[in-house]
Amino acid sequence: MGYETVLTDARAALWNAIDNFDDLQRTFKAKFKFDSDNTMLREAEPAYSDLPAIGIWPTSVIPKWYVNTMQRWPYTLRMQIWTSGWLLGPAEKVFTQIARAIHRSAPPNTPTVPYTKDVMPLMGPAASFQRTVLNKETNPVRVVLTTIDVVLRCNFQPNT
Repeated sequence: MGYETVLTDARAALWNAIDNFDDLQRTFKAKFKFDSDNTMLREAEPAYSDLPAIGIWPTSVIPKWYVNTMQRWPYTLRMQIWTSGWLLGPAEKVFTQIARAIHRSAPPNTPTVPYTKDVMPLMGPAASFQRTVLNKETNPVRVVLTTIDVVLRCNFQPNT
């Protein structure tokens, strides 16, 4: 894990936390990861057959000096989860499972899944729930869109 991939490593750690959490093993039919060379970074709109679906996009990095030779990069990633129907219960359940996956992603003091054990705020992640409709023009589908913002603390040494 080098400094040139610090943001990619942090995003991958978040995916690893989700992919390796037992309660989420068979939850999502579609995952928008943007890991291949031919994908574009854009928000997705899943089809009905993809539900429930999840996607993660970076939203911001705001470097701050931590010590004289090191910066801390709070890296904000936006997670969106689509669940079918306008029922809030399934969306709340998935959010709770995601929060547990993040907080339990690595044992203390191990490099197994770096970054996710260092989530800020410590009470996070923060979520919002919204009733919406997908595929409005062709085949309208009612969904609950859960938006979760996770901030990961990445360290970076610009002098190396």
